[in-house]
Amino acid sequence: MFKIMCFLKRKAGMNFEDFREYYESHHRLLGEKHSRHAKHYARRYCLPLDYAFTAPEAEPPYDVVTEMWFENRADYDASMANLTRQDVLDEISRDEERLFDRSATRLVMLEEHVSDPARLAL
Repeated sequence: MFKIMCFLKRKAGMNFEDFREYYESHHRLLGEKHSRHAKHYARRYCLPLDYAFTAPEAEPPYDVVTEMWFENRADYDASMANLTRQDVLDEISRDEERLFDRSATRLVMLEEHVSDPARLAL
């Protein structure tokens, strides 16, 4: 399984509620349209936590972590081939300009190691 995570920050001046609403009602649809080979597409919105070890109401460095999972390398490659077509790049880029601080965007591929659940109780 190939997993990609995108760490995304909203554009300056946009409040979090408007950001989440626009992503879910519009930008998400572009992801669904152009990532036909993805097995899983999720947006995980980052909400601040106020604990003694963090600054009060500290804003997270990212507003959403987007995950895409692919069953195998061939599905990943097919999706990336589609996402890097110029017409698709142009469509997505135009929308991202409305939504994200693109200079803060970070993408990573995950190499996953999972603990045995029985060991977690130790």
